[in-house]
Amino acid sequence: LDHLGPDSPEAQLIGASLTENPDKARAASPNTYITADDPPFLIMHGDMDWVVPWTQSQELYDQLRAAGVPATLVIVPGAGHGFAGPEIDAQVDAFFDQHLKGLAPPAAGAAQPPPAGAYKPQPGALGVVVKTDLVLHDAARNKDLRIVAVYPREPGAYPVIVFSHGFGGSPRYYSTLSRYWASHGYVVLLPTHADSLSLQPGGENWIGVGEDIREMFRDPQAWVNRPKDVSFLLDCLPQLEQQAPDLAGKMEAGRIGVGGHSFGAYTAQVIGGATLTLPGQAQPVSLADDRVKAVLMLSGQGPGQMGLTERSWENFRLPAMGMTGSLDRGALGQAPEWRRRAFELCPPGDKYFVFIEGASHFSFNDLVGPLARLKQPQREAITGYIRMASLAFWDAYLKGEVAAKDYLQSDGFAQYSHGAASLTCR
Repeated sequence: LDHLGPDSPEAQLIGASLTENPDKARAASPNTYITADDPPFLIMHGDMDWVVPWTQSQELYDQLRAAGVPATLVIVPGAGHGFAGPEIDAQVDAFFDQHLKGLAPPAAGAAQPPPAGAYKPQPGALGVVVKTDLVLHDAARNKDLRIVAVYPREPGAYPVIVFSHGFGGSPRYYSTLSRYWASHGYVVLLPTHADSLSLQPGGENWIGVGEDIREMFRDPQAWVNRPKDVSFLLDCLPQLEQQAPDLAGKMEAGRIGVGGHSFGAYTAQVIGGATLTLPGQAQPVSLADDRVKAVLMLSGQGPGQMGLTERSWENFRLPAMGMTGSLDRGALGQAPEWRRRAFELCPPGDKYFVFIEGASHFSFNDLVGPLARLKQPQREAITGYIRMASLAFWDAYLKGEVAAKDYLQSDGFAQYSHGAASLTCR
């Protein structure tokens, strides 16, 4: 669901999109009316809910606790928008027994271990803050760059992930993934690039976008502007702390990763060191930024497109992970295997590639429409594979966690997916 769109259930409730009428949106939000004398809350939410993001419950829980209201949040791993079962019933019964009958709550049992081969499948323990009103001005290019920041509520210093959206998209398409990373201890910064339809006067109208994509293939300036956005953003971390004071001290500038989806994956690999041969130029150019320590490419590109050649990755030495799926064809009709070429052409060492059976180009964002033909359990499983593999990669190369690197080089991922997804390293 596009919760910010003009046809969303929220827009139908208040008579306009949430961005067009924020005052009505706040008036319709239950969070607006939280007071210290509210009764106790039990909040339960599936972490694979494709209708209402689990982070909505997290925000409600955080604000209830901040107001001093007794609240319990239960994130149900693997559950979608509806769920039931004996364990759920027992927690509900215990909640009512405690608060309506005055009975003591049951003693906490031992935490259930994650499924075999899983890597941190549930959202982390940290609260998540989202700032959507950050704007940086690039005087050299005379442009504004809008930033969405997603980060832990708790104090501390956290690695930084810059995540670049796909062509025409926007940061909100990656809300679930960015909040999941933030809940596990990352500051996620999502720039809105110039091609985002959210910046157009008519809003996000995807009609005719095919011609825009074809024009992008012919526009070398577009190829280089996105990596420049990322480097400019990294230059401006102190300015972000000024605009969002609770970010101060939370961004570890020495531990930065860049990820992206589709055109954003292109952005990530170029900022990571893949060279471009631009029209009219004999020598390849590099837009690499040495502040970047690791690169994640979701639906990334292979050679033969937008200045990428067979030699573009010959000096790409950063840790990198690529991901694709069996239904993830290239914009020019390339087979999914084409997306593996960057992995094969890089020098070996800390390189990973994830292949997911049944995953399409839109499995990597929050747009559910193109996945409608997939059954709910398959959508949930694919999302879980993406989250676990990406988090293990960040943990290994931005946090230096030995267990995460061991996981990436084990057979745990294949074991967890029962062969539906593979993780190759070289």
